[in-house]
Amino acid sequence: MLIPLLADTYHVIAPDYPGFGHIEAPSRDRYSYTFDALAASISALLAYLKIDSYALFMQDYGGPVGFRMALSRPDQVKARSSSKTPTLIARASALIGSA
Repeated sequence: MLIPLLADTYHVIAPDYPGFGHIEAPSRDRYSYTFDALAASISALLAYLKIDSYALFMQDYGGPVGFRMALSRPDQVKARSSSKTPTLIARASALIGSA
């Protein structure tokens, strides 16, 4: 329900992770299903789309992915919001500061 509300004002991207949703599931010998690999995949998608500045909305499983992206390129993250990622918020906030 959030995407339609934001789409009138923002360019919203909500990609599926490899092997999740509507995307093909590469075999484990072709893709490492780790948070690091998922963050690298989404970062590669943003680079392909020539997006170098963005806000993150992270929920549940997306928290570890988004925080890894923010830690690797904090200059690109203009805002962040998270929901249901309580164990990561304090640790990541200490590392990347408050955005």
